[in-house]
Amino acid sequence: MQYSHGISAASGKPFSPPLLFRMVPRKNPAKTDRKEIRQGKCHKCSKWVAVEGVKDIECKVKELHWWKHAASCHNQSTITGEEGVWEEDKVYKRLVEL
Repeated sequence: MQYSHGISAASGKPFSPPLLFRMVPRKNPAKTDRKEIRQGKCHKCSKWVAVEGVKDIECKVKELHWWKHAASCHNQSTITGEEGVWEEDKVYKRLVEL
């Protein structure tokens, strides 16, 4: 679930997204590589993390690079105020009862 859907194995909740994004130019990219790479800022470690690969191709799962960082860094932490990820319908209520 972590790398296909972005669901944390530790918490069972979706990984928090990056706080900010920025584009950073790459030094000496190869012909088939991106000239710039997008980075996201992590709420937990405050590092800028690449959220896309260096190859200039389409990914099947665009969030994969972020989710890999989140799985190793976030543990069960979330962005302050980030709650209510589940729709509290009759199925949810039934599962909570179990």
